[in-house]
Amino acid sequence: MTNEPTTDPPRSKIRAAFVFGAKLALVGVGLLVASFAAPPVWVHVLGGSLAALALVVALSRAKGRRIVTAFGLLATVPLLVFAAKLGMDAHITSAPLGCACTYCSDAFSLANFSNWPFRQPDQWFAFLAPITFPLVGALGALIPLLLLRVRTSFSRRIRAGGGLVLHAASLASLALAAALLVHAFVCAARYPAADTYLPSLPEAGVLSPALGKPAEVRDYRMSKWPAILDVYRDRVDGLSIERSCNVSGSVCEFSIGGLRSCQNLVERSAAVTLRRDAAHDFITIDDGSHRFAFRGGTPIHVTTNDIADAVSPARGWLFVGCLGMLLAGWLQARRRRAEERLDAAALDVLAAAAAWSGVAPLLAIVGKMI
Repeated sequence: MTNEPTTDPPRSKIRAAFVFGAKLALVGVGLLVASFAAPPVWVHVLGGSLAALALVVALSRAKGRRIVTAFGLLATVPLLVFAAKLGMDAHITSAPLGCACTYCSDAFSLANFSNWPFRQPDQWFAFLAPITFPLVGALGALIPLLLLRVRTSFSRRIRAGGGLVLHAASLASLALAAALLVHAFVCAARYPAADTYLPSLPEAGVLSPALGKPAEVRDYRMSKWPAILDVYRDRVDGLSIERSCNVSGSVCEFSIGGLRSCQNLVERSAAVTLRRDAAHDFITIDDGSHRFAFRGGTPIHVTTNDIADAVSPARGWLFVGCLGMLLAGWLQARRRRAEERLDAAALDVLAAAAAWSGVAPLLAIVGKMI
């Protein structure tokens, strides 16, 4: 009677599959928690992805896991650069408080009243980040994983050359990162952050709250959208300013130079501060809760990219960069210690071989005499 081969995998394979599933579940939970974190969402998603990857590497015992993970993280660098560019295109001015006209179809309003997560350029990327980062990282890790599988078929010279190339590339990237960090800290010391740039602009004037007697009352009760507007006119820094406030509401349309903005932008009971940015050719208005910008009498959205030459890098990016430099320095120190241990071990082997090469002839002579 012959024993039929069993189809059940060995216990070691079952355990390996269970551990792998647990790691995948851990990564999924980390990404899920990060996806519901507070804004900016994509920063938390990226942090959760990197933390999950690091934890998987720490729990893994497979040979070459650090090389594979490093290449996986390296493949996500273009995504990181793309995310930074999207972050530079995010609005640093407020969204309109509402429509002031019978129509509201201009680009300024449509850019703000879309649904989450597409209100800001970087938010749709955050929505897809839990999928794109692991997928691109896995594809980047696939190449070194295959190379590790077939590394024994390469000659010793090719393997040694590959190691030298990797070492040179790591040192070059470390030097470049250090130079960029130094430049970023110099800019951070010279310029304000993007979220404090608009309040730091010089004041052009302050408008008192629109609570007194209006300059004009406009009666639109016979129109399709009936309303009564209190109109307040001011002149500040050579600018003709008009605030049109619905008597039944608490917000006002704000217009400069006679051009209607068609947007409710400021609170009626708040003083409005005007600031001028001559370098970038726009004017900001600030009622203490909201901040908007005008160029040539037309409301515009100011992005970090518009004022990139006058603001410092984001503090969060500087913090992450410093952490990356510390991690890279620690890994370089570990590599150096490993090289020293290997050199010491090689010297011991060479010394032992030299000693035995001198003893071996004596032992042969003794053996013949016996």
